[in-house]
Amino acid sequence: MIFLDRFPVFSVLTEEESGFVLGDRRVSRLKLQSGEHVSGRGVFLVLGGSLSVFSEDGPHPFLMRYLHAGDIFGVAMTFSEEESFSHIVAREKTELLIVPEDVITELMDRSTDFRNAYIKYLSSRIRYLNMKIGHLTAGDAKQKLLSYLLSFESEEITLPGSLSDLAKSLHLGRASLYRALDGLEEDGIIKKRSGNRILIIEKQAVDRT
Repeated sequence: MIFLDRFPVFSVLTEEESGFVLGDRRVSRLKLQSGEHVSGRGVFLVLGGSLSVFSEDGPHPFLMRYLHAGDIFGVAMTFSEEESFSHIVAREKTELLIVPEDVITELMDRSTDFRNAYIKYLSSRIRYLNMKIGHLTAGDAKQKLLSYLLSFESEEITLPGSLSDLAKSLHLGRASLYRALDGLEEDGIIKKRSGNRILIIEKQAVDRT
């Protein structure tokens, strides 16, 4: 059984509106095996499994983030005539619910709350992209790395992918990234933990700098 209240944007729907979505024949499910790519257009809800999001910005795609059950994607591209700048690959057996553009449009006509939630979600994605630009245009390697780390809401961060992926994402050499990590730790701003986990010390104080 699918509960739409688990998902961003769709959580504002009434029981009747949720029934409209789940009962519409235009809404479909997609099952993927590990390594399969997502194609098509619409808003995708991750029902189970996980996916990797890769950017195709430049000759060497890099890992941007992971998607897990309860996440959604395709919100911005649903109404765009442009092709997506990223590609998404299943990391394991994964199931998606696909809500096409015409159903989304009808939901907006039915529900002011849904329309407002959709706009708010798009605004949050614009904020994310602005942060991404900030990461790439920050001064030195330490500033780029700190700008990236502060874009996470939590103080304890698990990096998506390897440090090599992060270096590519920030357009840094691996050696520069390692020096930046060491420098931030020496400054008392972060603490490296096992695996790809990083703790930002006194995040609120750093946010104000």
